[in-house]
Amino acid sequence: RRLGRMGPTLQGEHVVLTPSAPEDTEEMWAATESSLAELIPYMVWAEDAAPEHTRAFMEMAAHNWRDGVANWIFTIRAEGSVAGTISLLASKPMLKVAEVGYWLRSDLTGRGYMTEAVRAIVEWGFDQAGMERVELRASPANIGSIRVAEKVGFIREGLLRGSGAAAGARHDHYIYGLLKEEYER
Repeated sequence: RRLGRMGPTLQGEHVVLTPSAPEDTEEMWAATESSLAELIPYMVWAEDAAPEHTRAFMEMAAHNWRDGVANWIFTIRAEGSVAGTISLLASKPMLKVAEVGYWLRSDLTGRGYMTEAVRAIVEWGFDQAGMERVELRASPANIGSIRVAEKVGFIREGLLRGSGAAAGARHDHYIYGLLKEEYER
């Protein structure tokens, strides 16, 4: 059975988030391949990235939407093309806690697109998905991701030692949190 788009489209001023689906695979692979040098230090999957892994990821995302799995994966579109992905994983669904994760094509960073995408998915998570807390992890070395978290209003709550792995090594993450009532203010 062919899987198409099954979830909401989130519209920002400069970005559009669409439910990830297999028809995005070629563009997503092109965005990934062009950004591997910047992704490898932070994303464990980037070291072994390949077109077939991208297809499997996009198919899994579509299955999640179809089957109601609370791991909502969106394709970010900016400037008329695929720019990356952003997801909201209900990491503790009974507690209404989710974690946001994302990456953006390297040639599109520094333009506010990711900040806009994070705002859109956080708002959707609170208003539509019923979350009451959203978490975000960022490597202390990933200044761009830290800026995004802080611009959206996330509060740095601590350091998770050795909680990440990429480029063949363990690394730390800052943990950020945002409560629904804080975001609404």
